[in-house]
Amino acid sequence: MAGLNFGYRLAGVMVLTALLSSIGLISGAGAGHLTAISWANAAVASAILLERRSHWVQLLAAGFAGTVTGHLVVHDPVWQTLALSACSTGGTAIAVYGVAIVRDERIDLARQRQLVRFVVFAILLGPLLGSISSGLVLHWLMGSPIRVALKLFPADALGMGLVVPLALGLARKDTRELFSSGRVVDTLLSLLLTAIGATVLFSAGDFPWPFLIIPPLLFLVAHLGLRGGMLACCAVAAIGACFTVSAQANMFAHVTDPPVQHRLLIFQLFMVTAVLSVTVVGVVTEELERSRAAEADSSERYHALAQSMEALATEDPLTGVANRRMFDQTILREWQRSIRNSSPISLLLFDVDHFKAFIDLYGRPEADNCLMMVARVAIQNSRRSSDVVARFGGDEFAIIMPETSAEGAREIAERVRVGVLRRAMPHTGNGAGLVTISIGCATRVPQKYANVTDFISAVDAALYGAKQGGLNRVEVSTV
Repeated sequence: MAGLNFGYRLAGVMVLTALLSSIGLISGAGAGHLTAISWANAAVASAILLERRSHWVQLLAAGFAGTVTGHLVVHDPVWQTLALSACSTGGTAIAVYGVAIVRDERIDLARQRQLVRFVVFAILLGPLLGSISSGLVLHWLMGSPIRVALKLFPADALGMGLVVPLALGLARKDTRELFSSGRVVDTLLSLLLTAIGATVLFSAGDFPWPFLIIPPLLFLVAHLGLRGGMLACCAVAAIGACFTVSAQANMFAHVTDPPVQHRLLIFQLFMVTAVLSVTVVGVVTEELERSRAAEADSSERYHALAQSMEALATEDPLTGVANRRMFDQTILREWQRSIRNSSPISLLLFDVDHFKAFIDLYGRPEADNCLMMVARVAIQNSRRSSDVVARFGGDEFAIIMPETSAEGAREIAERVRVGVLRRAMPHTGNGAGLVTISIGCATRVPQKYANVTDFISAVDAALYGAKQGGLNRVEVSTV
């Protein structure tokens, strides 16, 4: 199926090239087949750059066949047709292989390095060498002057500069969004107004007036992006080429009966100015947008890293509760708030009974699981979001409970003790045969100049009392 689809694309490239070649040759019949813009070569180059590199030779062959067909339609001699088509295809090959000189690199002409390669190979070297070889062929077969090559070059260069960026841009997702349901009306209206303006200026203005279309093109670049600007350039080029070939454009009114070659040169200079202006502004704009996006991404990464570092600095890595540093900061802050508000503050300290024996019996990994279980039970049974569960050190944990009465603190302590017991984690080194905890509890309404260290010491003494009183119990400080 994939091979069949590629066959259809090959046939499409050949037919499109034949059609564009014949139209260009017919429209330039009065100027020795010179055209304002060479659309065919640019279409072949676009099709090639949008395909996998392994298909490029077949596509070049399809382009060659299409160019031959276009020449034969206008009854050019066979040998001249074959020679000129080979020159044209050779120039296209130089352009595409030069642009994609770095294999497997995604083509993005909004990047300065790739844009430079595109200008050098696709707009300058490829068209120039193709034009010189075509000029030599015409000189050899028809006796045409060598300088005819200089007349062929602008059309090829313009075609490459217009069509290839547009085709590559339209293949991108961000360009297709120009025609999404939310933007299609805006895009089409902008292009329609540009086309109307180009028609009016080409038909009603003297030489300088068509250049007034350039500011709206630059506005379109700011409004629709580089691809939108190039799409508008193609519309202007098509309209301008029609007026130029038919000699109806009043931009030539200052020249009495201007020859076709003169008209083509003036129009090509105009299009070069327009395309360069749009490209430069578009590339600079996209580079600025890319820089802003990179800056925003860096800022987001920085904030994420800062948050991560902050979490590492305040969170116990094993249990996920607050670490000792966070405990010290929180207890001091809540103690001072309680002094200001004359409100109670409660504190629980608890640890695992016979934890050293647990480590000896079950090993360090299971001991870590035990500590994580105790931390989860403490979190699940703390009353409010303002309560802070922290790892005080080793197997010892704390719960800071601002604005909690002695009765409320005792109730939470019992819930935590019972919750650990109900987990029924085996501990043969403990009298109960299960993991249990002992808890010290205290509540204070601190007075001015009261020392928080004394408060913590009182709770620690209560924990010691719970241990001495038989384990698996809550001891409330009465000091």
